[in-house]
Amino acid sequence: MEKTTIKISYKTKQELNKIKIHPRETYEDIIVRLLKKVKG
Repeated sequence: MEKTTIKISYKTKQELNKIKIHPRETYEDIIVRLLKKVKG
């Protein structure tokens, strides 16, 4: 899988950390989970 870097604010990072299912869950996993939820 190809990887890239994105810039997010510290506040956004904190919000993503709040919705982690597991402390070691990656931001990739969080974003994919949120996208699946939005897409239905």
